[in-house]
Amino acid sequence: LTESSVTLDQLLRFFDPLKDPAPIDTKTVEPLLESARKYQIERIFKYWEEQMVFRNEEKQIAKVYSPLACLVLACHFGRSEMTRIALRELLRAPFKDFQIPTKGVIDTGMMSHLLQLRQARLKQMMDRIVEAQEDMKTGTRCGDGHLYVVHSFLDLIIQLMDEPSWSTLQRNIDSWNECNGWGRSHNHSGMLASGKCILSPIELFEKWKPDILAEESKLPELPSNLL
Repeated sequence: LTESSVTLDQLLRFFDPLKDPAPIDTKTVEPLLESARKYQIERIFKYWEEQMVFRNEEKQIAKVYSPLACLVLACHFGRSEMTRIALRELLRAPFKDFQIPTKGVIDTGMMSHLLQLRQARLKQMMDRIVEAQEDMKTGTRCGDGHLYVVHSFLDLIIQLMDEPSWSTLQRNIDSWNECNGWGRSHNHSGMLASGKCILSPIELFEKWKPDILAEESKLPELPSNLL
């Protein structure tokens, strides 16, 4: 046996009816999973995956503890479903979650794929923002209001670059509502001269919400060469 005493204890707990499996520890999980692969113990992988995922009751979307560390391990051990779950989490995560508390190194191909997916997600949100910004600028009646709109959108764009998610938009609803002249045309009708309606911040965000949350709930596809 080449396993350490800690790994052996964790391993044997899965065969002892009087003991519960040990909680997942980021410092010892990799050798445990190596042993699970060595001895072909699938339930250890299942246990790890179950412990790493929790469900957000409000959004009903499974989230992942330490998503980048999970991605590294899932890739290393060929766990395609867990890889996709971790990728989904990282697509909407702030950059502070891009930390690997393990000795593992993420595959460069997988990192490239992640960044491409994240860039595409950001572009989808930015396209909405840019279109709305032009409408708001056109419908704002005064110079101060116009400047407020521009600054509000710039601030939001910076936040989205760090965390391209619905949560970022949600946090901005109150502050955007303070914008002087937001969603009003020159004749106070909420319509541009072209006849296009300008929505208030809450209406605008609520209009986007179903599509954004639906996109966030999807599991990303994996190129065949990555697993």
